[in-house]
Amino acid sequence: MAPNQSSKSNSSNTLNRALRLMRLLCEAPTPLSLTKIAKTLEVDAGNLHRLLQSLQDEGWVSRVYDGAEYTVGPLLMNNFDPWHPVHNFRRESYPFLKQLHEQTRETSALILFLGTQRVVMDAIHGQLTLSSYYDVQLSSPVHGSASGKILLASLPAGIVDEVLGGEPLPKHTEFTPTTRDDLDRHLIEIRETGYCISREEAFNGLVAYGAPIQYRGHVLGCLVSTAASADIATRDDASFAAKLRDVANLLSASVPSIHQMKFFLTG
Repeated sequence: MAPNQSSKSNSSNTLNRALRLMRLLCEAPTPLSLTKIAKTLEVDAGNLHRLLQSLQDEGWVSRVYDGAEYTVGPLLMNNFDPWHPVHNFRRESYPFLKQLHEQTRETSALILFLGTQRVVMDAIHGQLTLSSYYDVQLSSPVHGSASGKILLASLPAGIVDEVLGGEPLPKHTEFTPTTRDDLDRHLIEIRETGYCISREEAFNGLVAYGAPIQYRGHVLGCLVSTAASADIATRDDASFAAKLRDVANLLSASVPSIHQMKFFLTG
């Protein structure tokens, strides 16, 4: 076989493996181990690991935060079969998202945690439209946003170190926490109060409030509302955030598919 033909054949084989892999993850109701994927697809585990890493870097695959299993990435979230738990969870959660929006009149979003990635599952825009902010995969600073700090507060310390890297943490505004001690105080407060307040930590002029969605000790995601900081006085932060906590707690206790979502997200 000529060199260019061999190269084309290898590329075709890699693409075929990638497509079969993504289809497998879309059909799986729980995360899959490297061994399970390799056995199902009948491929070499070493080559598969490199493929998984490449797909993870591009957002097609996510790794469960302990590193042992894989699930879909943000870019695959809309490719589930109709019976998948994610579709049920989105449908059953919408009334609670709508309730939150009606109470606050601000942009509200339902966010799931895929490993250490934050994925917007649904959003209702309010007085301040944030279409560019609420992309499918959130890229706002993990240490300076409501959803990011809720995620960090739910992770083991070793994984937090891996996500954040070294100090100082990147400074996006004058209010962004840039040391681990400062950030750890925020994370402790989230665990104690059940909500997060992020006032101008990621972007100047924006305040975000968040509350975790939890099931049997696992944080699966969060509800977040974002507004212009000039529209909500600092003295009202705690009462505003408490509204999110109440709705998030009600959602966590009422949505039937949350049981299946727990197994899909955490195994």
